[in-house]
Amino acid sequence: MKRFLFPFGCALGLLASLLSSCSVYAPMQPTVSTIRHKGETEISASIQPNGRVEAGVVHSPIANVLVSGAATFRPKTNDSSSLNTRQWELGLGTYRAVGPHWLFTGLTGGGFATTHKSIMTKELEVFPLGVRNERYQYDARYGKLFGQLNASYAFRGGEVGAAYRLTYLHFRDLTWQYNGYATPIPVKTMLRHEPQLFCRVNLDRQQPTRWQLQAAVGMSLGRATAAPEYLNEPTWQETTRLRLPAPTASLGVVFRPGKRAGK
Repeated sequence: MKRFLFPFGCALGLLASLLSSCSVYAPMQPTVSTIRHKGETEISASIQPNGRVEAGVVHSPIANVLVSGAATFRPKTNDSSSLNTRQWELGLGTYRAVGPHWLFTGLTGGGFATTHKSIMTKELEVFPLGVRNERYQYDARYGKLFGQLNASYAFRGGEVGAAYRLTYLHFRDLTWQYNGYATPIPVKTMLRHEPQLFCRVNLDRQQPTRWQLQAAVGMSLGRATAAPEYLNEPTWQETTRLRLPAPTASLGVVFRPGKRAGK
């Protein structure tokens, strides 16, 4: 167990420091599924270093078909710099096992999110000499569509794998506030590339196992689009924060109720 979790623990520690970055986009993690047979279900819950919790469920109602649902939440806080979000998503997909070890999964779906980012900075004033506090706030409401591919390898004590998600965002509302002055940001859509690595370690000796510990690390990279007439506007320059890479890291548990080994 230690051999597989150690590199993920190091990555979690590194990404924990990066999660305080100025990105105003709060990606949900790609859905992880290691379901191989009809009738199987996986229920997961995880927490990220910034305190955001995420929960999901994946089920195979018929052979080679997956349905999934997930939600994430981080409440508003009184911190000078914070990121708060509420999101949900639903997905439909398929899976195919290749031998006893390899599993390939595909999912597509959509969801909705609201986020609020608050950033407090300190600006040095030459005259009068002193420090001025500057507050930037961003509010966003957006729908999303996604498609993703997973590949995982089962070993004696669990699974390791990778996922890639392509997410299309359509903003219904995107506002920038500077010291109380609010103005819309001229961004309507954004495309995000979101790779992820994950590791699951069995926590019991049942065959098949019912409880697993899961660690995951990933990154979200994106590009926003706007009409050419907005490219030199100050509000467009502020989308730099929107387009920043957004790292993800989490640690959680997976429960498989009534998992069956049958076909």
